[in-house]
Amino acid sequence: MGFWINSKIQIGKYKFAGVHEVKISKSIHSFVDTCTLQVPTDYRLKQVGIPQTEGAALKANMLFKEGDKVIIQLGWNGRYNDEFVGYVRRVNFNTPVEIECEGYVYLLRQPLPYKSFVNTNLKTLLQYIIQGTDIVLSPATPDVPVEKFDINNVTGAEVLEQLKKKLLVTIFFSGNELFAGLEYTAYKGNVILKLGWNVVRDNQLKQRIADDGAIEIMLTGVKNDGTKITVTAGKSTNILKVKTHIVTDQKTLQAMADKMLKDKQYSGYEGKITCLGFPYYQHAWTVDLRDDRYPERAGHYVLDSVEVRYGTGGYWRIGGISIKVA
Repeated sequence: MGFWINSKIQIGKYKFAGVHEVKISKSIHSFVDTCTLQVPTDYRLKQVGIPQTEGAALKANMLFKEGDKVIIQLGWNGRYNDEFVGYVRRVNFNTPVEIECEGYVYLLRQPLPYKSFVNTNLKTLLQYIIQGTDIVLSPATPDVPVEKFDINNVTGAEVLEQLKKKLLVTIFFSGNELFAGLEYTAYKGNVILKLGWNVVRDNQLKQRIADDGAIEIMLTGVKNDGTKITVTAGKSTNILKVKTHIVTDQKTLQAMADKMLKDKQYSGYEGKITCLGFPYYQHAWTVDLRDDRYPERAGHYVLDSVEVRYGTGGYWRIGGISIKVA
């Protein structure tokens, strides 16, 4: 039986099948999901129903515009995966036409009115910046204490960036669901990947040994009055010193330090593996990695990123392997 790839794409009020190329990138280390589509010029002209002229290229600007909602399904032999939902960020009239899209963070690009928060928490801050949008807050988002935080002439996206840097938290989207926290454990799914079977390429998968990265984390929270609270995790002459002016709760600081240490010290594998479009998996999933040739490679890992490539070269899924969870 042969295989043929399929696509279903909706941009604004237009639905069509068939594109030159699709590139999608998502990660638990970024709250900006991205997608780039390349639509063949002749296909684009067929949509507007006019001859291939210079004027036709200008007419295409009326088809796709910034802010149009984008829904992308990809697959083969009539089976489809839900790969991306977001919004048009920019249309580049190249040949082929290139459409740059962004995930739900696009809805947080507008400036917010000034507001000052005192003795609040992470969940309250996030609920404030997503109000009035289609974004929902993940139920796994913890109540991390925040002593003081000011929103002053910035967008919701910029607030997320500030929180990520100052709170040292993980922030990402899973569809329209926003998660932010010290550690992500409410995984969205699990997939079994067997090297040499449903993994096409694994040459970017590298072994790491915990002892090679021996380190001590020293985390200091600085209060408004200058008082400092310092916690440590691990024990080594190699000390990583980190400071925050937002979190000053000792229990939370210790959890942050422990998480930083865990991220830096584990024995196992890390890197990228390339698969076909199926089996389906996304970032924020876990993977049971198996290898009959080298059983020591086996383990339960976090999929921290996923890249999808679709087009004339086939349908590929590239998964990022990170922390070993079992």
